[in-house]
Amino acid sequence: MHFHIFGQGISQSLSPAIHNTAFAALGLPHHYDIRDCASLGDVEHLIIDNEFGGASVTMPHKLSVGHYCNETSDAAMKIGAINTLVARRDDTGVRTIYGDNTDWTCLYSIDVGYAPLASSQAPVGLVIGAGGAARAAVYALVHARMKQIYVWSRTVDGARKIAIDFRDMCSYGRSAPIGNHRGPRYYHQHYSRRSAAAISVR
Repeated sequence: MHFHIFGQGISQSLSPAIHNTAFAALGLPHHYDIRDCASLGDVEHLIIDNEFGGASVTMPHKLSVGHYCNETSDAAMKIGAINTLVARRDDTGVRTIYGDNTDWTCLYSIDVGYAPLASSQAPVGLVIGAGGAARAAVYALVHARMKQIYVWSRTVDGARKIAIDFRDMCSYGRSAPIGNHRGPRYYHQHYSRRSAAAISVR
């Protein structure tokens, strides 16, 4: 089977070395390589190929790769970003592409591991950006029971969209410009958790 990483500016990715070493150690006849692409249309032929086993997906394609998925995990659907594709076949041989988001689980483990070290009784999370990884970070912080989460984005629309998309998990405050400097202005979106009962994977 063929496995890949899809993204831009990924020539230095260590993923091929990691995966190919694991394949060799396990005696698996698979191969993993880098596919630097400006558009997912450039690699569509790989995804529909019967030898496609799966792919890692990174910037700038996490928000758009869902177009190629037949089904997605609950987390990926809620986050709105996918970083992992897996080709599956059911008992009848029908092939499907499954999309998942593993960014949030890694971030969640860090959040939970760090929480006991925090002296604050009301832990606060900060997310910089409003792309796919940022959305996964917000999802992880909510599940780690952060009391407040701040999302900083270059545009107010970016932060506001996250707030709207996560409105069933968080209440949120108004967006406001940060700083008084020249150049790009950064904005924040303030989140406050509702009750713990309201925080659940949909």
